[in-house]
Amino acid sequence: MGSPIAENRRPTSPDRCVYLADRRIVYTGHTGIGLGKCLDEAHIPEIRELRITSHGGDAWQTLQVVERYSGKIDLVTVDRWCNSSCANYVIPAAKQLAVLPHSYVIVHGSLDHDAIQRIRRSENSQRHAFRREHPGIPVRVFDEAFQRMMAKLGTEGAAQDAFEKRRLSCRGWLHPTGYVSREVAEGKLDAKAKNAKGIVVTKGMAERCLKHTEILEYWSPNSQNDLPKSLRLKGAFLGP
Repeated sequence: MGSPIAENRRPTSPDRCVYLADRRIVYTGHTGIGLGKCLDEAHIPEIRELRITSHGGDAWQTLQVVERYSGKIDLVTVDRWCNSSCANYVIPAAKQLAVLPHSYVIVHGSLDHDAIQRIRRSENSQRHAFRREHPGIPVRVFDEAFQRMMAKLGTEGAAQDAFEKRRLSCRGWLHPTGYVSREVAEGKLDAKAKNAKGIVVTKGMAERCLKHTEILEYWSPNSQNDLPKSLRLKGAFLGP
């Protein structure tokens, strides 16, 4: 399991990363490179607890970090926020989960297959725009760059699909737009949720969606009105 980590030893990461005794880490900041650096510099084979506060970060970078530490994080504790890529990937990868009182897990989208297809369908219009804006540059420069981008997006989308298949049992976690539309149609969510900018994950949703994560503790508000005003103003909506 590795030796205890020295109390309050800090790595070179610009985000707040504190190593506590008994393989526990407290991290505040962006997921992705910052979180990866924090975990890497712990130099331990298995993390007993990752206590995290994060509004998210780059989706692909976060997924790569999570895959690298798959099976190596015993407990994720959410302290105040775990949003966007933090919610998408860090939480489903944990063996156990605790969400502290007045803390929120918020999903609002991920690596999006529909967006990739929209980009592909826009190839011709983008090519015409490139010709207008850069008449002196051969159009093959655009074509090569576009194909590289699409190949990259395809690789990232396939990796996310594999992660979703392994760790999640509902589409709503990584694809909340379709999930919300279905729940509204079935009368499980208020029609206003169609315009939601983010879904605040309830304990019930977490239990349905997390395939291999044991929930030890999970605080969630009882109604939409229980959400902080700042969240409601930003368009957050409480999931069913």
